[in-house]
Amino acid sequence: MFDSLDLRNKTTFFALNSLMMNNCITKKHPIMKITSTQLFSGLCLILLTPIVVNAQYLPNQFTNTVPIPYLVEGSLSGGVTTYDLNFAGKVHNFDPNGATNSYLPTVPGDTFLYNINAAVGTWGINSSTRKPSSAPDMTYLGPTILWKHGDTVQMNVTNNLPDTTPGNGQMTTSHWHGLNVPAYGDGGPHQAIPNKPSSKNTWKPKFPMVDPAQTIWYHSHVMMYTTEQVIMGLAGMIIVEDHTTPAAIALNKALPHDYGSNDFPLVIQEKEFLYDTTHSGSIDSMKATALNVSEKPGNGEFRVVNGVALGQLKVPNSVVRFRVLNGDARKSFNIGFSTNIDPANVSGRLDFYQVATDGGYMGKPHKINSFLVNPGERGEFIIDFGQAGLAGVSEVFLSNRVADPEVATAKDIVGIGAGKVQPGYITPGYAFMKFVIDSTIKPANPITKIADSNLFPKYQLDSCPTPNKRTKNLNHPGGKTKQWLIDSLPMDMGRLDDTIRVNTCEEWTVINNTPIAHPFHIHKVQFQIKQYIDGSSGTPDTMNYPNLPTYMLGYKDVMIVRKGSQFTFQARFDHFGDSSVDTSNGYMYHCHILTHEDFSMMHQFTVVNDSVWNSLYPSSIEDRGEQQSFSLYPNPAGDVLYLRGNSRQDGSLRITDLMGRTLQEVKVKAFSTETRIDVETFHTGMVIVEYTSGDQRMTQKILLE
Repeated sequence: MFDSLDLRNKTTFFALNSLMMNNCITKKHPIMKITSTQLFSGLCLILLTPIVVNAQYLPNQFTNTVPIPYLVEGSLSGGVTTYDLNFAGKVHNFDPNGATNSYLPTVPGDTFLYNINAAVGTWGINSSTRKPSSAPDMTYLGPTILWKHGDTVQMNVTNNLPDTTPGNGQMTTSHWHGLNVPAYGDGGPHQAIPNKPSSKNTWKPKFPMVDPAQTIWYHSHVMMYTTEQVIMGLAGMIIVEDHTTPAAIALNKALPHDYGSNDFPLVIQEKEFLYDTTHSGSIDSMKATALNVSEKPGNGEFRVVNGVALGQLKVPNSVVRFRVLNGDARKSFNIGFSTNIDPANVSGRLDFYQVATDGGYMGKPHKINSFLVNPGERGEFIIDFGQAGLAGVSEVFLSNRVADPEVATAKDIVGIGAGKVQPGYITPGYAFMKFVIDSTIKPANPITKIADSNLFPKYQLDSCPTPNKRTKNLNHPGGKTKQWLIDSLPMDMGRLDDTIRVNTCEEWTVINNTPIAHPFHIHKVQFQIKQYIDGSSGTPDTMNYPNLPTYMLGYKDVMIVRKGSQFTFQARFDHFGDSSVDTSNGYMYHCHILTHEDFSMMHQFTVVNDSVWNSLYPSSIEDRGEQQSFSLYPNPAGDVLYLRGNSRQDGSLRITDLMGRTLQEVKVKAFSTETRIDVETFHTGMVIVEYTSGDQRMTQKILLE
């Protein structure tokens, strides 16, 4: 039946899955080409146009209980804490209590009515290691993992995902986003796990927990398939606690820390569904039948928190901590708290405090009114539901503040207005969820006031006196491939783009040359922002540390860089230097819009020990007599490379790849001031150029295009 189906390789499983679940094909899943004579009995052809609308639900329609993923603490034996995770196919209902049973419009008066109360195919993650007996299995997303600073962790990750096509398994990975781990345990594309027991479908990395207290997450990072797998549900939260440092213990005690009682993880995402449609006059009643899982997802109809739409969560009338993760494939969300469901009603807005960012606690509680959380980014926020201003108030909404003046014009940010602007908000929905204040909830350790600033670690830039500096350009050249690139190069699993010496500090500048904002993410490290130049309005606005906005302070691993803008960060690449240069030991840096990551806006670096570094990079200039200075430009270089300096002797120019293999070698005559070297026929890509003349030697990394 399917012999002549034209299925793109990446979406074969999702197309077939949706086809079999729906018995229909829609324009919202345009990944098949099939003639009408090949349609089997019962297959319906439904032509739907993606709609971007503004959901204006009423307070009493938030009826689904927001599930709190169960907490997995691991099993300690012999000084090692062991955890197991099982990835498997599941069935999930994003509207279990039927909030949409009456087929709600997403705009008053709209003729499209939606019902997503349906069991749809998803992927879930579960653990048998000390799982609470009362906890139901996760049918979407995964449990929250608790790690402790100073522990040695053993992770056993088993891939039991269903096959994507007959005869081919569904590879996956589990990346520990935000964690400093050895490269072999990073869970990036190099650590792919097959789904057949005969192929050793359990990945078993072990590593020490060197990071401080922070909120991170785990998610699939398989090459070219991250978008689909995260949409299907392969993600979860991780809490790292520090029970060894007195200051960290005191601060955690002053903050809400009773998980599931006054300390809650909130994973915000957008979901697009496939529908069966019933036409009645001008009304289209649309019943969800499956997730719309695509390598290039469109604008979804519903926002979900922890896997449910129109959710509510009961909270105590005291201080509560929310660990917020933007786990979406592409959208940014501007969140706030309000007693009014309409975010345009400023009278109901509530102040709250940011106490931590991606990499842990900030220097103090920062009072804010809204927060733009970008894909992959986390923030920890506290709000006092017992404050005087909430006397007599029983409901507070997590507002969707997409129309606030400070973000409404940011059309380059996906989720605020990137791409073709539709009527209504690009990210629809007045509220993501509702909080119900319940005085009968009594946390074991209730918190009744905002923690004092003196309990927080002092924040300042780390010492970084002589950093190695790198520049990364984000590009979108267009053309047939329409790839998103870094330094005009696509991702190559067999190429290392950067080699970094362990236990050193580096300074990177990321420049966005595209018309779209990109949340830049780097593995292994937490960075500190030194400078941000906002060029999104056309007039550069330069901000330098310490005079940065609150959201740029603290240790981060995700930073959004607006169109025409750039930022400079510093980071220490401590611990876990490899003893060889090997592409399989690559860490990634990339845009965390997953469609951009999958379509080549990703590169990789390796961190090596001192011995390897010294063998690769002899001191940049070695001169037993008079010291000379040489430099190469331009960088990147096209057809011509210039060597600047003064050389009284003939020399040689050797070009190697990042693994030290010689690609080309040319003789260079003695010169004064500078000499021209034609490189048109040279190997392209990131290379190391070494110039030697007598006792002098210099090396420089150059991008040859």
